[in-house]
Amino acid sequence: MIHLSTQRLANKSTLGDIFGEEDELDLLDVQPLKTKVFPVDLAGSQFAEIVAFYTQHGRPPEDNSVAPLDEKLLARRLRSIRGNIEQCENLRKFDEYGLLIFNNGEHSDFGLIAEPEPSSYINKSELVTSFEDIFVMMMVC
Repeated sequence: MIHLSTQRLANKSTLGDIFGEEDELDLLDVQPLKTKVFPVDLAGSQFAEIVAFYTQHGRPPEDNSVAPLDEKLLARRLRSIRGNIEQCENLRKFDEYGLLIFNNGEHSDFGLIAEPEPSSYINKSELVTSFEDIFVMMMVC
């Protein structure tokens, strides 16, 4: 059988006693929560760097062998942005120099390579169905 003693409870401090005492270690001095920071628009800030490059140099960044590394990185970012139509639409409001629009007014497929047309190669082994075909092929080749 369990005996509950109330004598031990009478000697314990209540919450009011605990909070009423002087806080020597400043444990109850809590700073208010900071407001949440909104997510950073990474694509917008990267495009702003490209626009700043264009403002400074008067041309879009180039990805060639003589360009410095930071210019090459900006050129690759611009190529990546141009390849994503949805991202181009979102960044159009920041495009004051028309970096996302090309001469024909359409988005670029810059950097995208079309798959080559399949060649009309015919495997000669598919043409061979008999011994006569083998000899005919030897005479032609």
